[in-house]
Amino acid sequence: MPELTSEDFKRAKSLGNALDGFFDKPDDDLPLTSDERNQLRFWLDNDEDGIMGQIFKSHAAFTDEEMANLIGRIAHKADLSEKAWNSVAEIIYYEYMGGSAGPETTSMLFSPPW
Repeated sequence: MPELTSEDFKRAKSLGNALDGFFDKPDDDLPLTSDERNQLRFWLDNDEDGIMGQIFKSHAAFTDEEMANLIGRIAHKADLSEKAWNSVAEIIYYEYMGGSAGPETTSMLFSPPW
């Protein structure tokens, strides 16, 4: 089974930072707009040749714990409101992971520990 690399975790941190800067809604607990959702998809599919999107699409090749840790890194750095993060989680889970993931990964996506 392949393992995620330190570079993958750095990419996750960078994605979280980008989400934090781009989707800054400090006083509102709102889901992402259609344009913001499209921006997220663009980043997942295109940044660094779309490696993050590829990782999510091939999530079953990695351990559930690794994927949960990767998503936790993104969630922590993104620092989004609950509804905004749920928008991100839905895109990752349904569009990139095909609506299935291990229990730790699913929990980190839909019930992050904040």
